[in-house]
Amino acid sequence: MPSVTEANFRHASYYLNLLRGANELYQQGGEALERSLATFDSERENIEAGRVWAERHSGLNDKAASLLSDAVYEGAALLGLRKRRNDRIQILQAALTAARRLKDHIAEGRHLGNLGLIYIESRDLQRGIELLKQSLAINRESCDQLSEAKALVNLGAAYAELRKPRQAIEFFEESLTVARKIDYWRCEAGALSNLGVIYAELGELQRAIEFLKEALILFRKLGDRRREAETIYNLGGFASKEMGDWKQAIDLYEQALATFREIGDHGGQISALNRLGLGHSRRHDRHRAIQAFEQALLIAREIEDRRAEGDTLDRLATVYIDFGDPRRAIELSEQALSIGRQISCRSIEGIALYRKGVALKRLGHRSKAIAHGEAALRILEEIEDPFATKVKGIILMWTQQM
Repeated sequence: MPSVTEANFRHASYYLNLLRGANELYQQGGEALERSLATFDSERENIEAGRVWAERHSGLNDKAASLLSDAVYEGAALLGLRKRRNDRIQILQAALTAARRLKDHIAEGRHLGNLGLIYIESRDLQRGIELLKQSLAINRESCDQLSEAKALVNLGAAYAELRKPRQAIEFFEESLTVARKIDYWRCEAGALSNLGVIYAELGELQRAIEFLKEALILFRKLGDRRREAETIYNLGGFASKEMGDWKQAIDLYEQALATFREIGDHGGQISALNRLGLGHSRRHDRHRAIQAFEQALLIAREIEDRRAEGDTLDRLATVYIDFGDPRRAIELSEQALSIGRQISCRSIEGIALYRKGVALKRLGHRSKAIAHGEAALRILEEIEDPFATKVKGIILMWTQQM
C-alpha cells in the first residue's frame, strides 16, 4: 500500500499531466481548444489541488519540485487564461524556486521569461525588462532557441510600451530571425504582429497592415484563437487611429470580443469592450459607449483586476464629461483615484486627478481644476508618462483664461 506522500504525489501527477495535455490541445486551436477548455474547467479543482500539493512539497522533495516546474511551464497558456495576475506571479515564482533548487537552467530561463511577460502586461516595464534580460541570457547559455525567440519578442513589446520603437523593432526582427530558423510559427507570428503595431505608430500604415495580415494567416493556421483575436483587435486600432474609420473599427472589435468571450479571455474582453466604448463615443452613441464600458468594468471587478478597473473608470468618466455630466465624471474619477493610490499605480492616480480637473473646469471651478491639473502633472512628469505633455498644455490654456 502506498504511503500518504506517494498517494498524494500520484494524485498530483495525474491531474498536472491532465493540465499539460489540455494545454497542448489549447495550443492546437479550433475544436481541440474547445475540448481543452472543457477538460480544464471540469477538472480545475483537482488540478489546483495537485499544483498546491506540489508547491508545498517542492522545497524538500525533488519529484514534487520537478512536477511543479514542468506543469507550470507546460500548462502556462491555460493557467494564464484562468488565473488572476497576482496568482500567476505567485505560481511562477514558486516554479522558479523549484527550478533553481533542481539546477534546471532551461526551466529557470523559461519561468523568468513568463514572469517578465506578466510584469510587462501589468505595465511594470522596468521589472519586466529586467526579468526578460535574465531569461534571455540563460536561454542563450542553454541553447534554448525557442525560449530565446520568446524573450526577444517580449523585450520588443516592453520597449514598444516605453515609446522606444527603434529598439523594439530590433528585438522583434531578431526574434523573427530565430523563430524562422527553428520553424517556430507561433513566435514568428507574434513578431510579425508586433512589427505591424510598431510600424503603424511610426506612420507606415501599409507596411503595418502587411505585417498584421501575415501574422493573422499564421495564427489561423495554428488555430490560435486568442492571438487571432488580438490581431483582429489591432487591425481595429489601425482602422480607428490611422484611417479614422470607426464603423469598421467597431466591426473588428466586435469580432475580437466574440472570440475573447468564446475562449474565456477576460483581459481580452476588457480591452475589446473599452475600445468599443471609445468607438461608440466617437460616433456619438452615448448609450452604447456607457454600456460597453460598464461591461468592461463588471469583468474587471469580477476578476479583481484593480488596474483594469481603474483604467475603465477613467474611460467612463471621459464619456460623462463629453456628454455633459461632469458631476458623475467626478464620482468616477474619485473612484479611479482611490484605486490608483491603493495599488500604488501612479499613472492611474495622475490621470484620475487630471480627469477630475477637467470635470471641475466644466462646472466652472477653474482654480480647483488647475490645482488638480498641476497635481496630475507632477505625478505624470515624475513617471515620464507621455500624457504629461498634453496635461501641461491644458493647464497653460486654463491659466491664460483666468
